[in-house]
Amino acid sequence: SDLVRLSTMHFPSYARALWRHHGRSDCHGFKGRLLLLLLDLCIKDGKVADKSLMNSIITEMANYELPRTLLSACERIAAVDRLESLMSNDEDIEAIMVIMKKAAHSIFSETRRHISTDSNPIHFMIVLRRFGKVVEKLGSCDYAQDQLSNFVDLLCILAHDSASIQKEWIHGMLDIATGVANCIRCRESRLQIFKKITKIDGGRDLLETKFAISNTLDYNVEITGRDGGKSSNDMVKRVEDSFALDMLSLITELKTSSTC
Repeated sequence: SDLVRLSTMHFPSYARALWRHHGRSDCHGFKGRLLLLLLDLCIKDGKVADKSLMNSIITEMANYELPRTLLSACERIAAVDRLESLMSNDEDIEAIMVIMKKAAHSIFSETRRHISTDSNPIHFMIVLRRFGKVVEKLGSCDYAQDQLSNFVDLLCILAHDSASIQKEWIHGMLDIATGVANCIRCRESRLQIFKKITKIDGGRDLLETKFAISNTLDYNVEITGRDGGKSSNDMVKRVEDSFALDMLSLITELKTSSTC
């Protein structure tokens, strides 16, 4: 039966056959669906069966303005086990970076076109949050750290340019930006990103509410060494490496500058 044949089919081989015959055609307006199907055939149970074909597929995707397809493709890639193994050489890294950049460009361009005229832009907030999760996951790889800063920059620009929409949507954008910024490993880069967020209307209040109040007590206890006899040097090092210290130092700096 057809089901039996499907259960025994070697999906990567089938994907290559489809790619040879249809991968470069316009597919009568169904290009995005075909490319996503081919990508699904390459990825099974969290593992990539044909990395070379996957790179060809996502490189082809990046040639089109298909924001939903690009987002779905990025989500599938981000769900792969051992992401670092996908970036074992320059060709792999380039393919994934290209589709991430194209997805960001397409998603933000579409959002910018419609969010100011849409009375209920919740759809766009959902898309931005989905892509934010992808960026966080892919950004965990050393080679993709720059994408975290780029994503937050784009969100801050969008939030700044969308002042006419409801405050809650701007707050939502900044909330997504803060979550992504938290994944940036370089402390100096992270602080610079937080400073950008504070310059957006409502950004400073968001950071203070989200982090400063809940972390002040832990910060003071750790710095003074009163948490059960642990080495004060160990505690200070742990705090210096923490996101909470970044937030507290930034907000203290902002309060000091505002009173000068």
